[in-house]
Amino acid sequence: QNSNNAIQMSTDNAGSSDSPPVGDPRESIVNVVDGLFRRNTQPSLHCLACDAWGTPAFYVAGSNFKQIGHGNKRVPSVTIVAPNNPSDLGKVFVYHSGIGTGKTVDLAASAYSRNAALTMMVKTSDDIAKPSDDDGEGEHAKRVRAGLKKILAATFKEHSGTMKPVLDHVHSMDDTMEAQKAKDDGDGDASEKQTINFVLAFDDAWDVPNLLQGIAKNHAALGDDMGAFLASYCDEEGEAKPLKHFKLKLLFSVAGRGLVFLSFGSSRANCLHLEPSAAQNPRAMYESLRNNM
Repeated sequence: QNSNNAIQMSTDNAGSSDSPPVGDPRESIVNVVDGLFRRNTQPSLHCLACDAWGTPAFYVAGSNFKQIGHGNKRVPSVTIVAPNNPSDLGKVFVYHSGIGTGKTVDLAASAYSRNAALTMMVKTSDDIAKPSDDDGEGEHAKRVRAGLKKILAATFKEHSGTMKPVLDHVHSMDDTMEAQKAKDDGDGDASEKQTINFVLAFDDAWDVPNLLQGIAKNHAALGDDMGAFLASYCDEEGEAKPLKHFKLKLLFSVAGRGLVFLSFGSSRANCLHLEPSAAQNPRAMYESLRNNM
């Protein structure tokens, strides 16, 4: 099956932030992104078909992103190998195999392998300072948070044509659930928030080792903090209301040569070191690409 026809997601309100929430909030967001993709108005929004059923993984990427894919043309279907252990999905995914082994394809497919709504691909050389004996308590952690917020804010701005409708839809779902709960029991407070994952994926990440080590050491708390920052449209002083029924969480994936340092020290247990899918199942990848030439 040609990859351009492999992804068949349908919704009457695809691409509309006014569409009501469905049972799975991630699926509802993916439908919105699919609508944007089909209209071909966002040149930085791309899609991979990740298995024999054409399951989509949407991602935004800047002009310096080296993977193919333009307009609403799907990259040929690829076979992505997702981790089997659900407890691993929250770790930092690390790909540090050689050049040309398919690391970037796996990064782009992170929404598929990590059960996320969307992946934000970034490439930066703007590292933070190393931890120092002169640092005050929590000073290095503040640098990590500031560095991530700077990257997220720049990513949101660059891809606002995709990111703003997505966040509008999240807030619309939250408002709808708040109104429904208030109608049902007169109390709009949510007892437990549903988590919606987004992925921040660093390609060619060897230029920012200090930032990566800081992420790996405290990835869970950083994922919550950066998810809340994203939910604010990356503007903590803005007028976006806090979400009552959903929690956005940022997951981290990184790829590049020389990232073996993440295999040692306190960050080791927080990282999942993976072979690219092409290396794990080269025959399936070859057949998939050959059939879509």
